[in-house]
Amino acid sequence: MKPENTAFLEVHRGIWDTWQRAQFIQYIDESTKQGLLNVIREEFDAGYLINMWCGACVVEMIKYVYTQYDQWLDAQQKIKS
Repeated sequence: MKPENTAFLEVHRGIWDTWQRAQFIQYIDESTKQGLLNVIREEFDAGYLINMWCGACVVEMIKYVYTQYDQWLDAQQKIKS
């Protein structure tokens, strides 16, 4: 993964952590949503589509990007071991 994409995901990991613990997203601005979409398209699925105005769709996007990212991190740990 590109370093700037991993940095972006780490900066915004609190969104994912809050969702996992409390099942809600308090606030996510348009630039953050767009950044998450950009990471998905650059790293995981170039054809990923989303309705940014659909709250449930945004949650699914967050689940997708952090699930993929966490799998990537796990794979990196296994490579180092």
